[in-house]
Amino acid sequence: VATIVVGFALLPTGSAYYWLRGGFHDVGRISVDPWANTSVSGLLTRLHVPAAPANAVAVVLAVVALKLAATTYRRGHHVLALALGGLA
Repeated sequence: VATIVVGFALLPTGSAYYWLRGGFHDVGRISVDPWANTSVSGLLTRLHVPAAPANAVAVVLAVVALKLAATTYRRGHHVLALALGGLA
């Protein structure tokens, strides 16, 4: 909450747009291509997949990514393991 207050103090116009006038939901502020920056859950939601199957797919993919991260870590590829863990 303190960061929001500081944001309003330093950038009142930008903060008001983001928090009060819908800027939070404006995906154009992140990228001109909103599909380029999305999670698996977000992708499945955009494809109108019901919540239960979408969550199951996301969990399975996360488990697979974590398993791959553990395997690559044990093989000495620590940076790749860190990246895979971040993707999970």
